[in-house]
This record gives sequence, C-alpha cells and structure tokens, in this order.
Amino acid sequence: MCLPIFGAAGAALLGTTGATTGALASTGVIAQAVGTMSVLGPLAQGMLTIGAQGQQASMQAEAQKRATIAENARYSQQVSAMRKQQATESLRLAQEVSAANRASMEAMARKEVSAAEGGISLGSASSLRR
Repeated sequence: MCLPIFGAAGAALLGTTGATTGALASTGVIAQAVGTMSVLGPLAQGMLTIGAQGQQASMQAEAQKRATIAENARYSQQVSAMRKQQATESLRLAQEVSAANRASMEAMARKEVSAAEGGISLGSASSLRR
C-alpha cells in the first residue's frame, strides 16, 4: 500500500509537476506516480526498518546497561553479606578463644590458691596435674 505523499515526493524528485491536463496526461501522471512509488517505496521501507533497528539496538543497550547495574548491585550486596558473616564468625571465634583463656587462667589461679592453702610451694604446684 502506497501513501499519497510519496507520489508528490517522487514527482518533486523527478522534476515533474503533475499539472498537465487531459486524460492522457492524467494517465502519465499516474504512471509517473506508480513509477516513483516503485522506486521510493522500498527506499522508504528500508529507512523505516533501519530506524526501527536503531531504536531497538538503543533500547537493548539501555536494558543491558540497567541489567549490568542491577547485577553489580546484587554482587556488591552478596560480598557485603559474606564479609559481615566472616566478621561475625571471627568475633565469635575470638570470644571462644578469650573464654578458653579465661577458663585456663582461672584454673591456674585455683591451683595456685589450693597449693598455697595446702602449704605446697608454687614450684611444686606447677608440677601438679590439673
């Protein structure tokens, strides 16, 4: 299906005015319009296709950009959560080591107090079993 504007555009490009009179001239104008449309129709279709492809490529690039930003944000959150979990685990282990050290020091202090109460020297108390 051809648009009437292409006939006028084709006539302007071909240098015809379409202002001649008579049935024969009318037929000639129609023939020129059809000829012009056979040249300009595919050209216009191609231009529309190129424009649509350009728009689609632009939209696809924008969608890819948004997807990349979203993936980077997701990865950043994942790394942050993993580091937070590692920090929590390190703190828990440090607290366990501290508690074990405290228990060991308390046991050593009890041994020394018991040895002192029993009249045993500290040197002899260090050889006692816990």
